[in-house]
Amino acid sequence: MANDSTVSGNHQRAENLRATLVCLAVFLSGAAVLHIALATAPYTDVASNLKYLMSFAAKAAEGKLPYRDFPIEYPPLGALWLCAFAPFSGAMTEFRPAFTAGMTLLALAGLPAVWRVAGALSSGSPDAKNAKVISTVLYTALLVGAGPIGIVSFDFLPATLAAWALALKLEGRGLPAAGVLAAGTAAKLFPAVMMPIFLYHTLKHDGFSKTAREFFVFISVVAILFGLPFLFAPEGFVDSFKYHIGRGVEAGSIYAAAIHIARIFGAGEVPVFSHGSWGFQGGGVSGVLGNISTYILLAAVICVYVFHGIRTPGKGRGDPAGGAAGLAGASAAALLAFILFFKVGSPQFFAWPMAFVAGVAVRKEGRSQYYLYFGACVLSQMVFPWFWEDLIFANPVPIAILALEKVFLLMAFAGMFPGLMRNPDSD
Repeated sequence: MANDSTVSGNHQRAENLRATLVCLAVFLSGAAVLHIALATAPYTDVASNLKYLMSFAAKAAEGKLPYRDFPIEYPPLGALWLCAFAPFSGAMTEFRPAFTAGMTLLALAGLPAVWRVAGALSSGSPDAKNAKVISTVLYTALLVGAGPIGIVSFDFLPATLAAWALALKLEGRGLPAAGVLAAGTAAKLFPAVMMPIFLYHTLKHDGFSKTAREFFVFISVVAILFGLPFLFAPEGFVDSFKYHIGRGVEAGSIYAAAIHIARIFGAGEVPVFSHGSWGFQGGGVSGVLGNISTYILLAAVICVYVFHGIRTPGKGRGDPAGGAAGLAGASAAALLAFILFFKVGSPQFFAWPMAFVAGVAVRKEGRSQYYLYFGACVLSQMVFPWFWEDLIFANPVPIAILALEKVFLLMAFAGMFPGLMRNPDSD
């Protein structure tokens, strides 16, 4: 019997190794497509984003410190990541391969988190055996679908941290999950929307004491990572937040899509854009939408919280997986809400929920949302860089593409968490 057990264990390890090698081959093939595309038109326009990022690394190479010696609009870990490329900031020929390789490695680092999420959600189902390979294919397809914008921005840093936070939480490791999620928040603020979902899950299944400990870990790590630069350079640190508060509605956002569509029908305003982030400038409809966008975003995220709270079974009731489906689905929905209703609609934001959407798609309830999100990723790539200049000049074709992208996102958002929690008793 011992020999049978040993043989079975060896066979399982061999199968796991083969699956891992297949997954790596799939991912690296997708990454190669992105790197090749980046060297061809019109993706050379995407690569121009690196000049802006390199300027921060160059300042760090001169011995200057972010927030104190030069303004930077990114949170502390994001700023630290950019400054870490100071040794490569002498020329674009050095910076570009170093930065894109770094982002590719970060996307790869998110892959094991995708496996863990997929494994937790497919446990006990017929999909469990192939969950690792299937989730890798789904994740890589999203990377390619969104295009090379992801490897010329640093959004895979917070996205990968958020994915690992979910993976740890699904494994019952709430305290390290809270710490990793706090680190993701310090890289780019959006992972913070997941914390109330994590805390509610813990409260329902493990009680108040453990919930309080997880909250303490999250708040402590956030306070340390944000507090240190604030103490060192308070004015510059506060200015980094003022920059985002003062930004107008961005040309790729859902609000810009509404303004463009209104113009086609003879209503709305003629947009005036700033250079850089392509935000609408001035007042009028765009000013009103910019002012209320924060409230719309908050309302959407709160809807996720409320619906998750209503549909989540308590400890020992309904969901033998410990609420895994609801936890993953609500987290994905919260991130989708953020990229959909935020006043800035930058295409690199599509990196944020990729690991989540790919992980939950191993369940049949998450497949339709995956297809919608994949479609939105492809459409975002068509908007930028393929039709970006035409969009700026209000050509109807890119406006229609942008509007369809937002419709797909809205449908994915609306269907994600209720689809995964439709029947908790059947999990």
